Amino acid sequence: MNSFIKENWFKVFIILIILVMAMGYFYWKEYRPSQIKKECSWTKVVEAAQPEITAEEAQQRKEEYEKCREQTENLDLHGFEHLNRLALCGTLIQERDYIPEKTYYRKATEEEYIFCIHEKGL
Repeated sequence: MNSFIKENWFKVFIILIILVMAMGYFYWKEYRPSQIKKECSWTKVVEAAQPEITAEEAQQRKEEYEKCREQTENLDLHGFEHLNRLALCGTLIQERDYIPEKTYYRKATEEEYIFCIHEKGL
């Protein structure tokens, strides 16, 4: 085997170069685009964690809400009729347990897919 390589070192070197170039071509033209398309087909969605709301916090928010409603009951908005009491006073909150962060994947929209493909160089 050693004598074969010594006698035909140039041919072996050329074959190795051709093999490396073929592998690089396959990677760049076949494998890489398929991986990018697979990655871009799905979008990661993360819903933020929601803190726990105790009964005391809910009761305090209810009292603040009622006080705000009383104050804005007879408020003349002078041209700002599009503002409603909800925008001024917020909403009531109810007691709830801690809700941890949720992560899931959904199918990418056409715009997201095209953007991702261009961003990754296809």
